[in-house]
Amino acid sequence: MAEKEEYTIPDAITEEISSKIVETYISIPGLEVKWKIPGIGTAELKNNCSVTPTFNTESLEVVAVVKKDNGVEHKYKYTVQKLPGEIIPSECSTKFKDDQITIVLKKANQSSWEVLLQRGLEQAK
Repeated sequence: MAEKEEYTIPDAITEEISSKIVETYISIPGLEVKWKIPGIGTAELKNNCSVTPTFNTESLEVVAVVKKDNGVEHKYKYTVQKLPGEIIPSECSTKFKDDQITIVLKKANQSSWEVLLQRGLEQAK
């Protein structure tokens, strides 16, 4: 029987930027970028880090792996099973800063999620 992988659930904060955009800031200790462009985010993570986002119309999952200098991997998984509304997966993106992933969600319909976000990004609870 295969071992079940152990993931840490990271801290996250969500903010509605506009009627079309929501951003979620996910804290990933040890996440490092190779270089930074002020105000734009980053283009590349260091070789010891990997981030795999999966966007669906009503859900998302982000898996991050940070390999420490001692060779130990720290795995993080942020999952939202039911978003407050539909998104356009092909127009969603990720940006990186040291210790943080920013998930940019493009809403399918121009509307406010502000009231729904008071419960958090996850609406399946």
